[in-house]
Amino acid sequence: MFTSLLLLQTSLACILQFAGIGSAGLFFLSAFPLFIFLVLNALFMHGGEISLWTYALTQFVTLITGTQVLAATLDVFVPLVCLNVSLDLF
Repeated sequence: MFTSLLLLQTSLACILQFAGIGSAGLFFLSAFPLFIFLVLNALFMHGGEISLWTYALTQFVTLITGTQVLAATLDVFVPLVCLNVSLDLF
């Protein structure tokens, strides 16, 4: 599952970057920790198993990245909604 997710995020990052959209950074920020933890898992776990620590660390980093992106997005759009509501009152 992790290797297919890594392949998907890397492919989407390359396609978006080559298309000139310029928003491929989010896919890179999600795929890079996944790549690091999969490499570390391959070094420490001999065999084809994925350690529970790999699952936990990967999901934690993805959750933190998503929270930071959501906070930045809400920081831009929530004041616009509040400003629009206050202008309607006048």
